[in-house]
Amino acid sequence: MKNLISKYSIFVIKNPLIILSAVLLVILIASQGITNFKLDASSDALVLEGDESLKTYRENEKEFGDSSFLIVTFKPELELFSYQSLNQLSQIEESLSKLDGVDSVLSLLDAPIFFQPKVGLTEVADNLKDLTTEGIDLSKAKQEIIDNPIYRDLIISKDG
Repeated sequence: MKNLISKYSIFVIKNPLIILSAVLLVILIASQGITNFKLDASSDALVLEGDESLKTYRENEKEFGDSSFLIVTFKPELELFSYQSLNQLSQIEESLSKLDGVDSVLSLLDAPIFFQPKVGLTEVADNLKDLTTEGIDLSKAKQEIIDNPIYRDLIISKDG
């Protein structure tokens, strides 16, 4: 076996043009079918048909609807937590919600503010606030949202 590998190595080293030509020929032959190549990366192709999780997913999809979504990022010219930027975000949210096929739009404006003003958990449950609630201190709300691990790097960057 060692002898065969040694002979093969010597042949490759002594005949680089033949090896290179052979590799190029294989690539050319393989590339002829590349136009017919299709990659199906849909969930149906990636999951086994008898998979129990797929069955549960399809039942949920029938019950609650399609799980398609689109993420749109927003980087305002002014500071994000300024009234002008939040108003601009509100207009974008409103425009998106009017598009055909859009069932709901969620943004930073919809993120609950739990501790403005500081209240107990029982009071928070009955009186959820968000950035559009009148009287919210935007600088405190910004800090609360950035410090919240649920929001940080998911709906807002860690630097706000």
